[in-house]
Amino acid sequence: MEQNLMMVEMVLNAEVEYHRVENSESFLVLEGELEIILENERQRLGREDVCYFAPGESHGVKCLSPKARFLVVFAPARR
Repeated sequence: MEQNLMMVEMVLNAEVEYHRVENSESFLVLEGELEIILENERQRLGREDVCYFAPGESHGVKCLSPKARFLVVFAPARR
């Protein structure tokens, strides 16, 4: 299965708006702290934390630190 890998950099209070994913997404936090926004809860992620979103799941992301960097893997690959 083909996958895409993307590096994301965010600054304090930057957000990825709440959205539904068609493919699965996995995050690996490399630096900083993120808040993951789910339907009924919010979770904090820090360096070396990993999270997974199944196809059809909705989520958003907010940067809680001065700077954050994380890897996102899309599977199957987005075109």
